[in-house]
Amino acid sequence: MQGDVLEQVAQVGSHAGNVVSKDRESLLDGIRAIAVARVIVWHATGWWWVTWFVSSIPVMFVVTGYLLARSFRGTGITKTLFRRWVRLQIPLALWSVVTLTLSELSGSRHSSWASFFFPLREPYSELGGEWFTTPLWYVRAYIWILALSPLLWKLTRARPVITITTGVVATLITGLYPPPGDSMWWLLSDVVLYGTFTALGMHFLIAGVPRFKPAVVMIAATSLALGICSAVLSPPLDGVVNNSHMLHLFLGIFWTLTLFLSGATVSQFSRTRFAQEINRRSLTVYLWHSPVAWALWQILPDELTGVWRAIMVTLLTFLIVPLLTRGVGVLEDVGQRRLRLRNIFLSIPATFALLAPFLISYTEGRLDFRSAPAGAPLPPSQAPVIEKVRIDSDVIAFAKSPPSGGLASLTRQKKLDELLKRAKRNLGVRSLRAMITTRDGETWFRSVGVSRPLESPSFIGSITKTFTTALVMDAVQRGEVDLDAPIGDLGIKFRYTSITLRQLLRHRAGVPRTSVASGIIYDGVTPEDVARWVSENPLDYQPGTSYKYSTTGFVLIGLVLEKATGMPFETLLQNRIAEKFDLELDLFTGRYRSVGYSTGGVAMRVDELARWARIYVDDRGATTMPWPWAIRQTTGLGIHGYCPCDDGNFMALGHMGGRTFMSVDGDGVVVILDTDGVLVGDNLSKTVATAHELRLIAGGGRTYAWTAE
Repeated sequence: MQGDVLEQVAQVGSHAGNVVSKDRESLLDGIRAIAVARVIVWHATGWWWVTWFVSSIPVMFVVTGYLLARSFRGTGITKTLFRRWVRLQIPLALWSVVTLTLSELSGSRHSSWASFFFPLREPYSELGGEWFTTPLWYVRAYIWILALSPLLWKLTRARPVITITTGVVATLITGLYPPPGDSMWWLLSDVVLYGTFTALGMHFLIAGVPRFKPAVVMIAATSLALGICSAVLSPPLDGVVNNSHMLHLFLGIFWTLTLFLSGATVSQFSRTRFAQEINRRSLTVYLWHSPVAWALWQILPDELTGVWRAIMVTLLTFLIVPLLTRGVGVLEDVGQRRLRLRNIFLSIPATFALLAPFLISYTEGRLDFRSAPAGAPLPPSQAPVIEKVRIDSDVIAFAKSPPSGGLASLTRQKKLDELLKRAKRNLGVRSLRAMITTRDGETWFRSVGVSRPLESPSFIGSITKTFTTALVMDAVQRGEVDLDAPIGDLGIKFRYTSITLRQLLRHRAGVPRTSVASGIIYDGVTPEDVARWVSENPLDYQPGTSYKYSTTGFVLIGLVLEKATGMPFETLLQNRIAEKFDLELDLFTGRYRSVGYSTGGVAMRVDELARWARIYVDDRGATTMPWPWAIRQTTGLGIHGYCPCDDGNFMALGHMGGRTFMSVDGDGVVVILDTDGVLVGDNLSKTVATAHELRLIAGGGRTYAWTAE
């Protein structure tokens, strides 16, 4: 059936030969401009739902395939690829020089210079919280498609239906049966997906572009329906279409056909000044739009928050980028030997005038090249699940006959280094940091990949909940709150007044989960906004009758603490925990497309997090008197149990954040994992296994930390 559908896609344009070449050119220009514009909106706002409108990258590769095939026919394969490479390298080289220079000046870690000029793997820099380099994954995919285009052209001409069908099936396989996390696998999946759309564009040149026919409409509608089903059955991370190759495939087919069927409207759009400015130097626009948006997020007045700030960033980005690319274009023209002196006198002064506000902001300290803007999302957190943890046989063998000496043993340290490198590959992350401390005071710290130094703090995500729990139990011992008393209306006429603190702490209150996809989490959101949203929506279940991990519930806890103590949550955190235990804690609220606050707003160094793990889990000294964890399944009162596990016995206790994991076993071995990627979701079991392997090599992992009640 899949082959029949694709054959119809391949044949629907066969009668389109009467389309005038000029009109065809306008159609392609219009599609490209729409795709680039949508990319700018997505990167400038970070709104997940934007990715559902116009699948930009698949659509752009369809246009790429069409234009490559036309050039192959006209000027030959070798000459076409050479010209494309030169046209790519000039703007890429200029952008790379600027980005790498700023990285060096700001002390931002980055991958090799060669990786920027020849990005066969995705380049990386901490500059701007990675905003400068993150969009470069598209250029990486484009280079691979360019290298494979002669083969795609040959296969598409000979067997178009088989070629496209093979790409579709391969994409579905990578979506349904992904292997263990690996960045190379993600690259391969990119190449398969976008190679399929490139082949589709090549075939549109051969057979003609799609026309408005019932078969085409049916294929487009079916693709949209399959995409929606895919998103429902397997929701992409943060609701972002780009995070699922299978979803991207279905929506890519839908939007490709939709845009081609809207030929007259799209062609008319291509003649607007807006589209012409984007098409003039579309690659340069793509490379520079993200740094511009990042800078605008930094320098716009703080009074402009939420949706209006994102809208203003987007509008200004659309205004500034075409002007900036005109100035940059003068330097690009030098490489292409078409420089005009008149352009120098007009463009360069205008470019400096355009950059002046950013330079002034930098001198005033409002432009921090090491930080991400307020719109950058944090990864979600996740409660643990009971499942078998797979440990490598060599680790088990090492633990059975350990060498003499503790963490200072060179044999142990070498084994730990090997394990960390392997864990980075298995987790498919760019960098990984690990810290181990033993009960007798020994410490081991390593980082692999393009990682941050020890003194660089981490957003610990939901590990913040351990601090919130400690504050609650401290307030209980002070007589300020009662775990089993109703929380009331929180002073904002909250609807579910009978919920108790104990239910919230144990994730048994039925509070619905907020997320970026829910629409309530945005830059500038307040805890009160979240509480009102909860109040306006039904509970997932009757409080106390079931369990469901709820980040939102800990937002309510923060509000309860503020009302009971008369102090802001940040003041409580500093006065009752940070000062008491000599910890340096930073708290954010309503930034990074996260509510932060009492549920996930703490940033701290990993060595201090290791010390907190010792206090909170091993010493049980976060409050005057320890409180019972009361663990059921894997969840207790402010703690989680982690496998290996057997009949309610958990090897480790701790908490998981989106990027950071904290655990302590029964032998008192603390393991902290921290990355720039995501440790939850598909990586959850691998993260837990990595932590256990590390503690086994460190000499722990022998004694269960807790038995569930």
